[in-house]
Amino acid sequence: MKKIKPLRVGITAVGSGIGQSIVHSCRLSSLPLYLVGYDASALAYGAYDCHEHHQVPSSTLPDYPLQLLDLCLKHGVELLIPGLDTDLPILAEHAPRFEEKGVKVLVGGLEFTRLFRDKRLWGRTLSEYCSHILSGFTPIEAAEAVRGGLIHFPLIAKPMGGSASSGIRIIKAEKDFEGLSPDYVVQPYALPREDDPLSATIRRAIEQSRLVQVAEISYQWLVSKDGEVLARMASRNRLKDGVPIEIVPIDDEPYWEVLSPLIPFLSEKGMRGPVNFQGRMTAEGPRFFEMNGRYTGITGLRAMMGFNEVDLGIRSFMDWPMPAASLRINHRRVGLRQVAERIVSVVEHRDLRAAAERQVPGWNPDMGRHVLVTGATGWLGRHLVNALLADTSIAQVHAMVRSAERAAAIWPKPEKRLLIWPVEKVDVHDARFADMDAVFHLAAERNMKDGAGHARSLEMTRQLVYAAARVHIPRFIFLSSQSVYGLSRPPPWPESLPVDPTNTYGMDKWAGEQFAAMLEDVSRASRAVSVRLGRLYGAAEGLRWAELPHKFIREAMQGATLSISGGQQLFDLIHIQDAVRALMTLLNMAHGTWAPVYNISSCSPVSIVDIAQAAISAAARTGQKGARLDVQPSDEPPARYGMDCSLFTSQSGWKPVVTLDEAMDGLAEMVKSHLETGSTIAG
Repeated sequence: MKKIKPLRVGITAVGSGIGQSIVHSCRLSSLPLYLVGYDASALAYGAYDCHEHHQVPSSTLPDYPLQLLDLCLKHGVELLIPGLDTDLPILAEHAPRFEEKGVKVLVGGLEFTRLFRDKRLWGRTLSEYCSHILSGFTPIEAAEAVRGGLIHFPLIAKPMGGSASSGIRIIKAEKDFEGLSPDYVVQPYALPREDDPLSATIRRAIEQSRLVQVAEISYQWLVSKDGEVLARMASRNRLKDGVPIEIVPIDDEPYWEVLSPLIPFLSEKGMRGPVNFQGRMTAEGPRFFEMNGRYTGITGLRAMMGFNEVDLGIRSFMDWPMPAASLRINHRRVGLRQVAERIVSVVEHRDLRAAAERQVPGWNPDMGRHVLVTGATGWLGRHLVNALLADTSIAQVHAMVRSAERAAAIWPKPEKRLLIWPVEKVDVHDARFADMDAVFHLAAERNMKDGAGHARSLEMTRQLVYAAARVHIPRFIFLSSQSVYGLSRPPPWPESLPVDPTNTYGMDKWAGEQFAAMLEDVSRASRAVSVRLGRLYGAAEGLRWAELPHKFIREAMQGATLSISGGQQLFDLIHIQDAVRALMTLLNMAHGTWAPVYNISSCSPVSIVDIAQAAISAAARTGQKGARLDVQPSDEPPARYGMDCSLFTSQSGWKPVVTLDEAMDGLAEMVKSHLETGSTIAG
């Protein structure tokens, strides 16, 4: 299966309502997109929904466009989308320079951008082509027009280049013109029809000189890079402080008609990409008081309703195929918006820590990480816990276990940094989850021979992922298995190979991987990785002597004959010390660089004959003689395991260091010690 290279899309001002909405739409798109967020603040909300994010200088600085271009080239951005009003004229002017360097900019032409950024010029120009556009006046012109009976109170005044309803004033009488800046544009107030259910609300607010933004209509076009209107959507909105909070989709064909005469004129001026008209339905029909050539704060919400104008804009500007069906709006949905919330780790994002310190001088949080390990009393779990405790950068290790008694036997005198967390069932509302910086989910159901065991295993994984998503735990590492690949294809198996589990254990692990992957869909501040691990072995407390290759060394040390059927079986082993180092490496990698899945093994599969010979040789080196190998022919096709782990080794720098012979020597010494002390090594 050929992997499609994602398009690297840069988005400016990802902390703004518009920028966040663009990011949201991209994440709802089916296109292969890699999002690079830019903002002047490390505290930008939308930055943590992007795959990577970077700070940029203020757009008010003269060298901003050139610095932004340099960053786009550095980060491989192929398409840039502005997320702030003030970015529009800057990027429209410099778009040719960006495109010369291979970076397309999803923005209209410079003349078109200058037109709608000047609210007075926009109204005067477009009202000549469409009587439904409200013209604009200077404060002096408006006062004279009122005296001449050309316009009537109430009027509304706003800054010519303003946005988000900032600085708006209600003009009810001539005295209200006093002190009004000449840079303001004055328009007639678009009053709704008398029969509008919110008409009285608006009129009462005007009497009190208050602005209420209800009964507004928003008409959105998506225009191709060739000036053709590709899609449109209308809604009736209620706004609070300039932010739409209630959105009801509408589809009034007659009102679209009144805007159609503008299309040829605006296309000639360079209308491209998203275009938004705002207005009200009045007694004289629709009246539009503003236009913007950009996406809006409800672009993401429109995408949730089926109108993903960002997806369509990307396709148009990149000359990609258009969707087979036109965008359809789900009129059975109503949009509701309020303040969103998220938490982000300053341990993972040092730029965020610096930004917080600028806000609170002397702010000095404890940067030691808190790590949760499930299955902590299992063979790998106990040794991972010990490795975490040996790392002084870890402030607290939480060992989630089924049996407190078993944990007490392993750690009879645990240090203060180890907290035992006994559970029968995960409580997703447990407040301790909010204290975690990373989760290693190693737990596996003991009894995997029945459906109930698999059900319990999957239930635990789902609950842990949900708990992590609720409080945005930054790192989630799920222990999977090479079993997800099945045995139908010859090794080595790369991560890109489609899975083909042939048993319930492999299917269980594959389902767990899917749960883990969902974490990033729910919480973009979190990262999840699934580790497909080879067969664990090695001299370490807790090993099972009945399993290969431990069984071979036990028998060889007792001078027994090692009987093998076939001999062509391939095993992909990994020493437990190497496995623990790999997991610690993952913990300390920049989690933004994680791939979704990693194969981790010895990187060199060995035959069962080689394993047996290594066991016999290790026994001989301890002075134990007499063991021999007996290989019997077999008609059964040999099981052959083997993973390609080059992705992890190349990205992390980790590599296995314990050889098969070294591992067997360690196991031989362990068996020898048991034999000398008379302790059991059975089972």
